[in-house]
Amino acid sequence: MRCTSQADRLACGAEAGAFARRNGLGMRASGELVLCVTELLSNAVRHGGGEGRLELRVIEDGIEVEVRDEGPGIASIEDAMRDGWSQGRQREPGEAKPMGAGLGIGLGAVRRLADGMVVESEVGVGTRVRIVKRW
Repeated sequence: MRCTSQADRLACGAEAGAFARRNGLGMRASGELVLCVTELLSNAVRHGGGEGRLELRVIEDGIEVEVRDEGPGIASIEDAMRDGWSQGRQREPGEAKPMGAGLGIGLGAVRRLADGMVVESEVGVGTRVRIVKRW
């Protein structure tokens, strides 16, 4: 599925939840998967060149999600996974965020909700994130 707007991410998230439930994932886990998908697609649209691609697969022990973009890439995946890190820098507690800027908690939240997560990124090429929600 292709996502090119913030509105698309909601439709893709809903489709991911329905796919997960049809294939045996429980309601809570499906809801967590929806949150992960919408966050990853939001990042792809906002930071990844304006478009994200979503693939959903049934694997032996659950549902695998892959989100790819062709944006500028993530210079430091380790930093990007830290809460408060947004758009290449650490946000200070209580700091006002610029209009349209993120809070810097998205990738960390996805990591906490998913049962497995792999982030691959190359500066100037793009980013691919794979997560798993297990049965």
